Amino acid sequence: STKTQWNQAVQEEAKEFRSRCSREAYLYFTEKKEMTQAGFEICLEEMAEWDFPELYRAFSDRYPEQFERLNQKAEKIQEQSRRNALPENIRERMWNRILNRLRKEENNDQNE
Repeated sequence: STKTQWNQAVQEEAKEFRSRCSREAYLYFTEKKEMTQAGFEICLEEMAEWDFPELYRAFSDRYPEQFERLNQKAEKIQEQSRRNALPENIRERMWNRILNRLRKEENNDQNE
């Protein structure tokens, strides 16, 4: 299996990842669920969130098709946002609205 070929740093991050990741990511990562594009993205997102750079690289190399699809999706989004370029002041207002909504939700969660 590819896992046995991972170097020590990757293996240590993989062990730590398995103990911290969500149940869903765990099922994909440990191959208890067949890897899908969504599963791949869940795992990568959590690897980035927990700051596992070695594991992120090794995992991306292990699933090159999914990684390529993810890159294509990101490029498409960047291209769309360039084409639909909003004026800076409108982008800033939208961003502030999003941040305010998140802060309100966070405050509501803390008050419950």
